[in-house]
Amino acid sequence: SGINAEYGVNTDDEKKFVFEECLYILEKWPGKAPMESLITKLVRQDNTNFVSKYLTNIDTIDTLKLDHILMIGGCNPEPFLRSIIANLEGKVELSQNIKHLLVNMNLALCFELKEELYLEVFDKIRNLSAISMEDVKSVLQLSTE
Repeated sequence: SGINAEYGVNTDDEKKFVFEECLYILEKWPGKAPMESLITKLVRQDNTNFVSKYLTNIDTIDTLKLDHILMIGGCNPEPFLRSIIANLEGKVELSQNIKHLLVNMNLALCFELKEELYLEVFDKIRNLSAISMEDVKSVLQLSTE
């Protein structure tokens, strides 16, 4: 917890800076200590704005970053569901990152805490014009687990 004890990580800009630095360290040296320390600190905070900012360009984020954003903000499904809804606007099929999020999110928690947004996500997915049969099966399975 050296990062957390020495530096306050309270503003979204501070969170972004330390998160990016931890990702850099994680990519260069596979030791997880700095990232785990940051996640431990951040999961106790409201990270709605932080998560929302990262997910604005959801299709350009690599899955390593997505997974860590999920760890930081996963107990609050709202920014993830809202980002998925925004991403699906005007789309005809599911992107890889949306599929990745849906597979790795706690969808039962999403339904329990944000039922209306959860249902809107699956309604938008159901209405995608070029969704593959494989994606339809996957989404149906995910939505009933």
